Amino acid sequence: IGMSDEVDLALLRVDGAGGAVDVVLEWADTASLSEGQQVIALGYPAPFETFSVAVGTLNAFDVVDGVRVGIISDEASDYGSSGGPLVTSSGQVAGIVTEFAGEGGRQVLGVSLTHDAVRDEIARILAAPAVPEIDCDEVGLGGFGDDEVLDALQVLCGDGEMWACDELYRRTDGIGAYGGFGATCGDLVDTDEWCTELYGEPEAFTYGDVASLDALWDGCEAGAGGAGSWAADCDLLFSLAPIDSDYEAFGDSCGTRNEPSGWCEDLYG
Repeated sequence: IGMSDEVDLALLRVDGAGGAVDVVLEWADTASLSEGQQVIALGYPAPFETFSVAVGTLNAFDVVDGVRVGIISDEASDYGSSGGPLVTSSGQVAGIVTEFAGEGGRQVLGVSLTHDAVRDEIARILAAPAVPEIDCDEVGLGGFGDDEVLDALQVLCGDGEMWACDELYRRTDGIGAYGGFGATCGDLVDTDEWCTELYGEPEAFTYGDVASLDALWDGCEAGAGGAGSWAADCDLLFSLAPIDSDYEAFGDSCGTRNEPSGWCEDLYG
């Protein structure tokens, strides 16, 4: 029916064999939710490509201007669960599984958007339906040559950098030639494990983990190689690095020169 970039949401019309599907999960009243209650995330997390149920506890709320827009909970959701429902023990939808909470805690927590956070966008989509036209080649799911960043990850994966294979898989959900290359650790093996785990290679999170990203970090930090080239290193580091990693944050801040506010080459020339 339509989609929203504001809350990363797509609204779909689903038809069953006998007509419109009339069995639905109802939204929970956000105000009735409370810390400490059980929640269950339903999804299809990578790399297993199968339905999963993750049980956890509602730890806290993300509140903006007095509105509970997010639920912070500790169920073991993984990449690919995004978009699935976070339900209460009575089967009501408490939120939409969306992202990981920022650093600062002892464990990785999930954030789910509440009905209060998305209802206005849902109403806007329903009021003005607009079916998006999506070209899989344009979003880089076709194959080598369609997307510069995915091309770079595929080259690194082919060179044996297993973190890049895993990142290639994550970014494509295993779809298309890019996704297939990442899923097989660079056409090496048919597996349902992360390539870094299968081959005992380090994940790419912080400086010192992988040499290729360390080199970009060094270039970004030192400003070496002539005017503007350090900014390009920062931007490339941000583009290639796994989400929520120290590598990504360092590139996004142009080597801690500023708060994340745009491409470093645009900001610094």
